[in-house]
Amino acid sequence: MTPGFSPFLDLLHTSVPGHLVYNLTWPMDLFLSSGDNRQYSYLWTFLIALKKVQQALAHALADQDRPRLRSPVSSKPATPVSVADPSPFDGQAERLIWRLRYWMLFWIDTLWSHIQGDVVAGHYDTLLQTCQESTFDFDNIRQAHTNYLLQLTQGCLLSSADASTALLELLKTCIISRKWKRLSSIAQSRQLFDLLLQQPQYIKNSGYLDRLLMCLDYNKWYSETSYTNKLSI
Repeated sequence: MTPGFSPFLDLLHTSVPGHLVYNLTWPMDLFLSSGDNRQYSYLWTFLIALKKVQQALAHALADQDRPRLRSPVSSKPATPVSVADPSPFDGQAERLIWRLRYWMLFWIDTLWSHIQGDVVAGHYDTLLQTCQESTFDFDNIRQAHTNYLLQLTQGCLLSSADASTALLELLKTCIISRKWKRLSSIAQSRQLFDLLLQQPQYIKNSGYLDRLLMCLDYNKWYSETSYTNKLSI
């Protein structure tokens, strides 16, 4: 799992692949290994990609929320500034697109808040507490850091190939869908939700997945069999 092969690099849309680099020198090389460096780079790429998708959706909604511009010679409203497709919208179609974009942003916002608040902050506090209790025990501190990195990877859903692939596809769909409507994002989110439910208990514990699932299932979106009818275009 080298930085150059992180699948989430595709979401950064840069001509030169970007990844986290840290040159290990003494005494840090006694604490961190090159494998740790690669793992941090992989996590960094995922978090930056997730944040970029969140910002892209937020900007699309901000453009969409702008009032329609009126032409100085005509009383008819001009085309909304956020419309990427040249064909005009009727009122119903536009409302459905709004609903889809809000739903996608809710999903990404919930995932981002969960990872930052529950996964990263939670495991970092545990690492700090362990380090404080093992001030003079270098081996314990190093083992605590190894566990911390493992818990982060599992909590961010990157240790499961199926879950990370489904998450990547959902993020890619959100990037495409921010400009137009795509029903595939609903089916992909359902697939990822089901994969989260099926994760082993140790991964659920690392990622506090029960909290995430409860938030994503707001108003029983996935619990009810009729969830596909809540957003149809």
